[in-house]
Amino acid sequence: MKKIIDVLNQDFVEIVIQKWHEVPSLYKKAFLVIFTGLNIVFAFHTINFMLGNHDWNFAIYGIRFNDLFSVGRYFLSSTTLLFLHGEILPIFSNVIGFMEYSLAAVLLCFYWKLPKSLLLYSITGLLLVIQPYTITWLYFSYQTISNYGIILFSVIACIVGERASEFQYARGKRILYVIISLFLFVFCIGTYGPALNTIAVVFLGRIFIDFLNSDISKKNVVNVGLKHIYTWLTAVGACVIHYIIVSVFKAKGMLVNVYTTETLHLNEIPARFIDIVEIAFKKLLFYPVTFFSSSFTYIFTVLLCIMLLSVVFQIIYSNTEKRKKVIKILVLIAILILTLISTMAASFISRLTNFYVPRVDMYGFGIFHILAVVVLFSARVNILKSICMLGCVILLQISIIQNATAQKVWKFGFEAEKMMWNRLLTRIETTPGFIVGQKYKLLLIGALKSLRGNYLPDRNKLNCNCEMLADCYDPGWSPFTVVEFYSYSFIDGEFRRVFNSFRDADEQSKNMMFAMLPEIERAKVWPDKSSVIIKGDILLVVMDQLYLDKLREFIKENQKSTAVK
Repeated sequence: MKKIIDVLNQDFVEIVIQKWHEVPSLYKKAFLVIFTGLNIVFAFHTINFMLGNHDWNFAIYGIRFNDLFSVGRYFLSSTTLLFLHGEILPIFSNVIGFMEYSLAAVLLCFYWKLPKSLLLYSITGLLLVIQPYTITWLYFSYQTISNYGIILFSVIACIVGERASEFQYARGKRILYVIISLFLFVFCIGTYGPALNTIAVVFLGRIFIDFLNSDISKKNVVNVGLKHIYTWLTAVGACVIHYIIVSVFKAKGMLVNVYTTETLHLNEIPARFIDIVEIAFKKLLFYPVTFFSSSFTYIFTVLLCIMLLSVVFQIIYSNTEKRKKVIKILVLIAILILTLISTMAASFISRLTNFYVPRVDMYGFGIFHILAVVVLFSARVNILKSICMLGCVILLQISIIQNATAQKVWKFGFEAEKMMWNRLLTRIETTPGFIVGQKYKLLLIGALKSLRGNYLPDRNKLNCNCEMLADCYDPGWSPFTVVEFYSYSFIDGEFRRVFNSFRDADEQSKNMMFAMLPEIERAKVWPDKSSVIIKGDILLVVMDQLYLDKLREFIKENQKSTAVK
């Protein structure tokens, strides 16, 4: 009891100030450089407060603690609730997320033992945070704070886990550090499943660096193992706890959308492993996603190859016996390959593939890129540092240009789509049968299309990928949300039907289709006048000829089968 009273009697403001002064100026300066650079690169997005297709309702009503429970992401809203009371706000949502990501960059440099130089910390940190992976999460403003925080809390958990092993004779402190590390790992995985990728890459990257800087002897292997044993145990424990939590959610019927928590069967994992290994190596040469230029991929791969060669030659010319040299080279190559494969660690068990999705690869492949930079900057040979510095400067230039291009394209695309929605709303309001104040059942044939691709050079158009380019700002699962966001509500929330697949249509959907048979037969594709038709309380909008033809075929087949019966 006396200890508790003593703790409560402390001046916590003074303690915080004292701890701040104890932080080396290198880390504070590096953080400021990285944070400032990150904010400058994405200033256009921050100032314009651009939202993605998931954000519209959250932008008005905010996010609650249990909003993402249904997809198994039970901690996803927690940091937004902590910092902004669940609100999605201009300036602040981005700035807080960037603050987390910048701090993560500094701590990763520290954890991976980058030489203590402001220039090296700044260049390496900036390269991590302004790769084009970063912008993908700006399409999901309601997740910005949480998902940039994953890398920060993963690195902190690894550092705390390592610190736990230092308290050999202070059992209480060791237990406290283990609990903190375990909680942070659960927090990250419970925020977003691909946090597993970050945990694996950060941890294995540190193992690679530790073995690189020591002899591969039985004693050193044991020492490295003991040094990181709590990090490994807490990470595994976090996976088990996450599995139990999700299983309870499933049993209680709390998981409405199980696509994010659906796992592979054991007999499917070997085939998935082969796919992951193949794709992991392919990504070193080929990343077919918009705003990722081939030169960006090639330069990183060249730096990785130079790093590997420098490591091999460093070992060959070291003063150790030949057998130990061979063993060390093989061990380091094995760890590096394992680290590369672990960039998709979550895909080993998840039914979702997500093999070329930038918002997922940010948590694995984007961090793996930095490992080569850290090792080269740590080399004793100055020419390697110079080559790495040149490569980093070029990569930074490419990343800045690609991010600025993406923001320009996003802005143009949003404005174009907004004009299309205005035209569509005007057409609906002037269509015979429209009554102001009435709620309509929406029958949408096809879907509203993203117009961002119109503002890209032709060579990039083939590389569309979900939030980077292909997804419309209007949510496909709740069409006309943006139209109503900027006007007024006129769609019955229970009847928003998008017909891209008809054979799995429910009875209400089929009834809507059959009620509109004559209208479907004479309907034409937008922007034709016959693309918008109102009959009673049903609003028919046709956006795609392909799906209109499929719907007509489906109706004919259904009529034939009904006639036979």
